[in-house]
Amino acid sequence: MKTTDTDETGGNVAEARHSRKAINDNLAQAVTNHRAGQLAQAADGYRKVLALDPHHRDAAHDLSIILNAGGENAEALEHCDRVLAGPALNSKSAAPLHNIRGMALVALGRLTEGLDAYQSAIQMDQSLAEVFSNQANAKRLNGDARAAKVSARQALDLNPKLAAAQNCLGNAALDLNQVREAEAAYTLACDLNPENPVFRHNFAILHHFTRTDEALSRLRKHWAMTKDDEGKSWVSFALAKALDDVGDYQGAAECLLKGNGLMATRGVFNFDAHGMMLNAFRQIFPLQSANAVEKTEGKQTGQTIPVFIIGVSRSGKTLLESLLATHPKISGLGERVNWGQCLRDSLGNEQKKMSLRSLTPEEEKHVSDRFLGEIDRKAPGSDVALLTSPGNLPFIGMALDAIPQARVVHCQRNIRDLALSIYFKRYTSGNEFAYRLDHITQFIHQFDEMMAHWSNRHQGKVLTVAYDDVIQRPQVALESIANHCGFDQIIPVDFDLTSKEINRWKPYAPFMPQLSEIT
Repeated sequence: MKTTDTDETGGNVAEARHSRKAINDNLAQAVTNHRAGQLAQAADGYRKVLALDPHHRDAAHDLSIILNAGGENAEALEHCDRVLAGPALNSKSAAPLHNIRGMALVALGRLTEGLDAYQSAIQMDQSLAEVFSNQANAKRLNGDARAAKVSARQALDLNPKLAAAQNCLGNAALDLNQVREAEAAYTLACDLNPENPVFRHNFAILHHFTRTDEALSRLRKHWAMTKDDEGKSWVSFALAKALDDVGDYQGAAECLLKGNGLMATRGVFNFDAHGMMLNAFRQIFPLQSANAVEKTEGKQTGQTIPVFIIGVSRSGKTLLESLLATHPKISGLGERVNWGQCLRDSLGNEQKKMSLRSLTPEEEKHVSDRFLGEIDRKAPGSDVALLTSPGNLPFIGMALDAIPQARVVHCQRNIRDLALSIYFKRYTSGNEFAYRLDHITQFIHQFDEMMAHWSNRHQGKVLTVAYDDVIQRPQVALESIANHCGFDQIIPVDFDLTSKEINRWKPYAPFMPQLSEIT
């Protein structure tokens, strides 16, 4: 009887050869489909390769790129982790997988792990400009715009033609209110990749268009040529802003309806769950008696004054932070320090139960110490730290109980102007309420109801500031905030403030009748 050839491990040589051929054939077809833009077919081909060889590096890498682009980040992470846990790869082969792994983690909201993955990739191969660019994006999302700019510039040093890095640089500069630098970076990103709708959008938001502007003509053509819904949504918001600049309010309204209509199909904001969550915090932290407030005031904590600048998106938080941060002893930390994150870091799994009860004195001290430590680390030597994370809203009562010197500035704005400003905003993710005017109005009402509770519970610690007052009477508004928070001196006003945003809704009322109905 004829014996069967085997390899040194006892495997069937013919079967091994057949398997290798199948892997190579499937991989070649997948790569061809990938290059042709046939992503579903390419993904099927890569999966066939991985079924035959679960640790195939190239198939896992390229499939994970497709999965990340399609929002299937958990599966992308699974493939990367499996290959990295398998037979050892050399640094040059492993670094791109760590990069793709970082992208998946960031998309899943696991920013710290994502940053660690990017750092691993950089340690293995410092020549990958894309990794530095992705790291810049993650650092910015993590609230550190200055560090993001450093990483973006490192990416551009490696590859000056990397449009994504220019866009990251623009985003970080804008976060720091460095508007001219941001617009210059967005301009370069568009020059490098003129077909990218996100770059077009970011440029349009900062550029001031005129009727004879060539940039307006290019944007109109780009809008007409863009067919996919994702790209169309970005360009619709961009063109709406451009038409608003030139006073074509009907055209802008039509673009807003198109862009918001596309975004509204992506998900529905759960107002019932959001309202239940806020109500739970109101029950945990009910209105206090005068004696309870007096007892709270007697607690001893550190010296830095945390000032929570709280408001709905587009209510003037960033503007107010920029004005206040001109004071030499005030640091604007933006969203870099978040009470909820410190709560999770301090209590671990126990934080899941925090919605059912208030903190014990020991837990309260642990969380507040961590919170103040984060502030001291990120704003050393500052008398005041400004914190604008919207995630702080439900935790205001907890924070004010734990830190007596903390203060809250609540930014409010004419509800019609605010609703329209939100309607003009195309968010990168989340904020599903933002694409219907009735949903925007409902969200604002829920937010204001929660702030009214905190204001009543902590009388004297919550100051409401009107956006219109900041624009029209900035010195008076800032003096009021200084007195409220205990600043030693008045903050100088050296900003060019425009009143264009006041009563902005009125020219749109004939084309968007729902605006007039908002109360």
